Amino acid sequence: MVGGFQIGPNDVRMASVTFSSAVHDTFQFSEYNSVESLRNRVLKIPYDSGGTNTQLALQYARVTSFSYARSGVSKIAVVITDGKSNSKPKTLDEAEKLRNSGVIIFSVGVGSGVDRTELEGMASKSTYVFDVATFNALESIRERLTKTACEDIQPPVVHRCPSDIQEFSSLRFLNITWTGPNFTDPFHHDVDVTTNYPENGSTFFWGDYTAIYTALKQYNGLRSVCTFNISVRRRVRTSDDKIYSFRRCDDEEKDKMRGKYLDVLKKSSLRRLCNRYADLCKKENVDVQC
Repeated sequence: MVGGFQIGPNDVRMASVTFSSAVHDTFQFSEYNSVESLRNRVLKIPYDSGGTNTQLALQYARVTSFSYARSGVSKIAVVITDGKSNSKPKTLDEAEKLRNSGVIIFSVGVGSGVDRTELEGMASKSTYVFDVATFNALESIRERLTKTACEDIQPPVVHRCPSDIQEFSSLRFLNITWTGPNFTDPFHHDVDVTTNYPENGSTFFWGDYTAIYTALKQYNGLRSVCTFNISVRRRVRTSDDKIYSFRRCDDEEKDKMRGKYLDVLKKSSLRRLCNRYADLCKKENVDVQC
């Protein structure tokens, strides 16, 4: 497998992590700078028997291994496994996190004990899934794997993905805005971005929401995703808050105030709320203090 790449400090660099019940850091990107030295080291990697904690290996690759990778280059992870992971949901979740960090994942299943849907769930694309009968047969896919890996497989790069937002409001809704993420491509191909909040903000009622920005690179069909959570909680009055006096009013006056409030709301920039949340724009659902 190693022989299909030009290995060097300014060319392709490789790192290795083995996994079973535990994860073992075999070597990092900067340790081997020639095909011969790298091949010799790979041939000495032992086979780890035991469980199949694929999720731990994916997490280690994201948090540790790729933290030593050069910036501005394509990052590829080749996951080779001969079994089903101990936790498929955790494995697919960690694979998604690794892909969203800008790493392309190839998955290679060895033998008949693998879960094909798990391999496809880990890989960045269905064409990045490979099957071989034995570990010795890995050589048979070398040409296909290296040819695919040397194409432009860089997904959009995510910059400044917002952190989670939490706000408190004594009103039922609150207007929240943010600066959206930026997506770029080092190869200068077009990147299409879609989101469920195209205005980089909205009016939120008390509750929890998730903002999702998805960038698609049409050239190779690869995607990157930025997600963050938005939480709006009811602000509870404390003893330190100022209490302002107000006059009492009867039901008729309150009904007029509800009507006036709704008239103003429907003419304001928040008028779309009444289309989206019709029940909240009914008089009987409007609280009035006077």
